[in-house]
Amino acid sequence: MKTEKLYQKDVYRKNGTALLLDVIANPAEIAELGGKGDAPCLVLNQTVFFPEGGGQPSDQGTIEGKRIAFVFERDGVVYHQLEKGEGWSIRPGARLELQIDWDRRFRNMQRHCGEHILSAAFYDLCGGVNRGFHMGEDHMTIDISLEENPDCTEMTDEWIRAVELRANQYIWEDAPVTTVFCNTREEAERYPMRKKLQLEKDITLVCVGDPENASGRVACCGTHPSSAGQVGVIKIYGYEKNKGMFRIYCEAGRDAFTRYCLLGDVVKKLGRKYSADETALQEKIEAQEQKNKEMRQEFFELRKICLAEKAEEICGICGLREKGKKVFVREFPQFKVDDLLNLCKQISEEVKTLIALVSEKENTVILLCHGSVDCNKLIKDNAGVWNGKGGGRPDCARVMFSGRDDLDCFLEYLKKSYEG
Repeated sequence: MKTEKLYQKDVYRKNGTALLLDVIANPAEIAELGGKGDAPCLVLNQTVFFPEGGGQPSDQGTIEGKRIAFVFERDGVVYHQLEKGEGWSIRPGARLELQIDWDRRFRNMQRHCGEHILSAAFYDLCGGVNRGFHMGEDHMTIDISLEENPDCTEMTDEWIRAVELRANQYIWEDAPVTTVFCNTREEAERYPMRKKLQLEKDITLVCVGDPENASGRVACCGTHPSSAGQVGVIKIYGYEKNKGMFRIYCEAGRDAFTRYCLLGDVVKKLGRKYSADETALQEKIEAQEQKNKEMRQEFFELRKICLAEKAEEICGICGLREKGKKVFVREFPQFKVDDLLNLCKQISEEVKTLIALVSEKENTVILLCHGSVDCNKLIKDNAGVWNGKGGGRPDCARVMFSGRDDLDCFLEYLKKSYEG
């Protein structure tokens, strides 16, 4: 027995009653039907709950005060799955009270209708066909194919702005959203629509705007408000190529408004930081980025000079050209490991003894030696005693420590073992 879908008759209906027909409690059967987890599923003679489908998440709410976490459909039967941990003791035959989470439903109505409106706008302006739709928690995506317009091969910022404007014009005009239920494909194909049908029977057609305009009508099983004005606002956040199509990142309704507020707060904070309003903000940021680039280049050149001086200093102090069983330890409070590796390149050919260069910032020791000591073996054989991890080549290797105390113990070991 198929479930009567009350939401198809009245999408604004928030509650109702229904007769409990069956309780599915077998986890294997639940999994086979398409449930999530092993919580029991309720079968009713009718429902106000929309089951997951058409890219839209299912409704949630309560039945007899018990939380319903997921609703899905299989062969015309709607299954209402309880939230994990909710118990159920009522037997079939009882009449139950149903209550949907209206905020969630209306949010999904706004977003789903927003997707229809955007798809209509893409079709209107550039012949774009919606070939995929996903309603995620943080944003929606629409996959647009330009197959209907061979002259349009690339999506551009100008196209996106034009489509976004056209979509919001549907909202400002408060275009009607109408629904038609058709028993057969033949009956449905009497209406103009922007996409070919994939169904043979029990077809729901949703139309935004003029019923004679094919761009606004498409087959869809979701829930939508009765007019475009209730969507509120539509915003496209970005787009990218994806599998021969263009993936559009967008939002509609309250979620778009919330995102606008977030972006507005970001712009205000940046405006205060750069002492500029939104019209001059980009110019100010670009000017600061150019200044930062010049400062980074200047810093890079100064660092090169400093490293060259340190290399010369090391060569002069420790007598690197002398052979012998010695170790030279030099600590650098400001240099990072990458700086010390650059320093090693400048002195590596001169090294005849063991050198330990220490980055205090990163608790790392770099060992350097040309022939007399195998740096990699030294680290592999000894550093683990003090929880050191690392390795490298015989002539250059590094070891990292979790704390300064372990690093100091390792340095003390080097001094005692390799001093002449």
